[in-house]
Amino acid sequence: MTAVSSWLLISCNNGAYLANPDTADDKTPNPLIPGNVKKGTIRGTFDGETYYFSPGYYYDWDNARAFSAMSDFGTAQEKIVFFVIENYAGVGEYRLRDGGPSGYMSFAISDATDNNKVLAQYTSGTGEWTDQRGYVDIVIEDTHKDRMIGTFNAKLFRYIPGDTIFDGDIDFSDSLMVTDGKFFITRQPEPVE
Repeated sequence: MTAVSSWLLISCNNGAYLANPDTADDKTPNPLIPGNVKKGTIRGTFDGETYYFSPGYYYDWDNARAFSAMSDFGTAQEKIVFFVIENYAGVGEYRLRDGGPSGYMSFAISDATDNNKVLAQYTSGTGEWTDQRGYVDIVIEDTHKDRMIGTFNAKLFRYIPGDTIFDGDIDFSDSLMVTDGKFFITRQPEPVE
């Protein structure tokens, strides 16, 4: 009877999510729980429409961290999301605002079937140093084992490109609210030489 009882208890083991079904033993979020995202994904709701960007990676250089991902790759509505956090210091809250060296978020839609023609681009970095119209709030919750897990919300404005990348303009009448953002991404693999 003891042997049968032991076998029954062992057979009920549901793997890494045994003690806490929301996270694994190494604190990896369970992707089967509604609201969690699977590894390599950035998700956000852009003016009410939810997009999943994958594969997502982060990159480090100097004292900054950048992360990005794409969705609908190779289509007429290819989307990319890109973040930069300057003065990155690990787990914590980052309130990226205009008016300081803090970072930004960018979202673009391009047509991969037409030489990657940019159809629309939005940014939190509006260059409005006094009114801080664009913003991004990022919470880095975990950075264990070359991964980065967290949440974000933002208000972006339409960027109108100029002759160069530095002389564009911002259309403040066209904004984009980003809510319920989540990410679970890993370090960018080293390039093959």
